[in-house]
Amino acid sequence: MRIDHLLDLPSVSLSSGQTRRARIAAALLSKPVLLLLEDPMAGLDVGSREEVSKTLGDLNSQGDIRIALVQRGKSKGDVPEWITDICEVRAGNVWIGPRDEWEQRIHGDSKAERDDPPTGIMVESAEEPVVRLQDVSVSYGEGTRPVSPADWSGC
Repeated sequence: MRIDHLLDLPSVSLSSGQTRRARIAAALLSKPVLLLLEDPMAGLDVGSREEVSKTLGDLNSQGDIRIALVQRGKSKGDVPEWITDICEVRAGNVWIGPRDEWEQRIHGDSKAERDDPPTGIMVESAEEPVVRLQDVSVSYGEGTRPVSPADWSGC
């Protein structure tokens, strides 16, 4: 993550991109089985974006950790190449499926739709949550706290 030169600096002197890289590195040090990151490339310069994406992709492909990215309002070009599956939530509707099928959906590639049967699923106006979280802790820079079900209401 190229942050070793920042280790002796006070955190207030770091840029937002340096802080973001440091937080991702700190999360990886705990060797989680699953890492959920919301817009991890936001605030990073192009070189750092490529480096962080490569690092996350390499870790994900090794299989010791699974990485899920939450990205809001992103298009095909904003999704790292190593992402294999997409869960898109739009206007209360949820679509889950392979990346190539998602790309066909957003770009309207009708030939591909005719040649390959769809494998993704669409859940319209789901009354039940798509994901339930249990025994989850959240870290925001300073410390970790457990999350209660009430914290996730409406998710």
